[in-house]
Amino acid sequence: MKYHLILALICVLLASCKSTNVDNIAKDSLTTGAPSPYIIPGKEIGEVVSINQNWSATTQQLFWFTGQGSKMIPYEWFLYLEQKNSTTLFSEETNILKYGFIPQIKSKFNPDSLPIGFAASSYKKDGKWLGLTCSACHTNQMNYKGTAMIVDGAPNLANVTLFNKELAAALEDTYKDKMKFKRFARYILREDYTKDSASKLHKELKTVTDTRNGYNARNDSSVHGGNGRVDAFGYIFNQVAAGALDLPANIHEPNAPVSFPFLWGTPQSNVVQWIGQTPNGRLGSLARNSGEVLGVFGTIDIPHEGKFGGYNSSVKIKELTELEEWVTDLRSPQWPETILPKLDAKKVLAGKALYEKSCVACHEVIPREKEYDSYKAIITPLRAIKTDPQTATNIATSVSKTGRLEGTVNRSKYVTKEIEDFGKTAPTADVVRNAVVGAIIHQPKQSLKSMLFGYHVEVEKPEKDTPLGYKARPLNGVWATAPFLHNGSVPNLEQLLLPSDKRIKSFYVGSREFDPENVGYEFSQGPFKFDTTIKGNSNAGHEYGTKLNAEQRAQLIEYIKSL
Repeated sequence: MKYHLILALICVLLASCKSTNVDNIAKDSLTTGAPSPYIIPGKEIGEVVSINQNWSATTQQLFWFTGQGSKMIPYEWFLYLEQKNSTTLFSEETNILKYGFIPQIKSKFNPDSLPIGFAASSYKKDGKWLGLTCSACHTNQMNYKGTAMIVDGAPNLANVTLFNKELAAALEDTYKDKMKFKRFARYILREDYTKDSASKLHKELKTVTDTRNGYNARNDSSVHGGNGRVDAFGYIFNQVAAGALDLPANIHEPNAPVSFPFLWGTPQSNVVQWIGQTPNGRLGSLARNSGEVLGVFGTIDIPHEGKFGGYNSSVKIKELTELEEWVTDLRSPQWPETILPKLDAKKVLAGKALYEKSCVACHEVIPREKEYDSYKAIITPLRAIKTDPQTATNIATSVSKTGRLEGTVNRSKYVTKEIEDFGKTAPTADVVRNAVVGAIIHQPKQSLKSMLFGYHVEVEKPEKDTPLGYKARPLNGVWATAPFLHNGSVPNLEQLLLPSDKRIKSFYVGSREFDPENVGYEFSQGPFKFDTTIKGNSNAGHEYGTKLNAEQRAQLIEYIKSL
């Protein structure tokens, strides 16, 4: 009962609390074209710059390397783990680049030269663990004629699935190969190396290996995400409903990979995620962030006895609040005319008129000075947008067995105050929300503090009967977010403005070389071939602006670049 009282107190306090944004931008603000001392340039890159997005260099580094509770592998193990069938370290730069992550050099907040988004979380019982933070998938590098642009909050081109599989393979190879394990153990144990300590480490390695293999097995799919995509909802659903509840029958194939959405404007929207079904705001924002942790190797203990209160988890509430604060201050990237070709003012003006006819009904134009203000997102129904429905229908129709949750209170209803108990089955989304709320109320003091003094943007509550469809966001900075549509099935804006039957049916993803004319990446070659004929990968729909001629398309694209 005490948890109901705590939650009620939170709701009352939040209803009466008016917060204002805390300006935490440091003096060392980045400017467009400012060199970044942290990036390791590739062979074809002469200079790396960070686009000015209202962050300081310190904030940028903190966002990249603040752990959020992801428990992928013990921290030090990653530093000394070798690749499968090789003595080369798994963390070696070339290997990291293969997966699409962005290498870094040593810095104050990154003492071991980890890639962007690889961060440590520490625990009293379990020690220091390495995991992914949101910047791993939401920080991108875009190359143009020898200059690399770092765009914070933009979708990265990482192949998360390939990384997960090869990390597990490296762990398993280390466990099975005696000489490889001996080298590994000598590095990890150092002066504490003994036969007994090595044997203990070997058992621990088996446990972590089994965990990583289990994660991959639950999330195996015939539809490959490739570079820049993952079925995030499918991973979270499986992590909780199948993994945390120990119910293999609840595994649902994550066969609807989506592009990593861009982060600027996320805290200001009344709803989040591609389908716009998740409410935002204080408790909603914290729940959204906590759920994301569970999808990227976060752990949660849902006990057999069905405790009425919260669940012990690896989620770091304080750190999640800090990350949300930084994203709240993040602004969309402006087209950098010192690096990319300058915009044509006449085309921009003509394109603005076309945008108002073809686009603004769904994609609101928000002036840059208003980007901190909250906005109400437009949800375009499936029957109208006609893009691939797999993501939306998977989320809406997924049902799971409740197992040990049966007969316990459904914590997902705390927000709506419609308290009820779980039956034998429930929507998988409810099972996940129940776990997330349980993780939050298990840390009542920090959660209350976070919601009172963090999450400063107040958003309008979403409508109860939101149609099943996809969220249409304001297009500020969208030039830096290719490929397009929720499932990344269209390589550039030029293709998006063609009738769907005229769009390219297959293309390559993973090249970072930017095409400023068509606004996308070079797609004639790359590490992953995207096939739009596969279910879940359709590039149909979004027939807006598709009747424009070539000159008008160029004008509209020029205006979109300016947003």
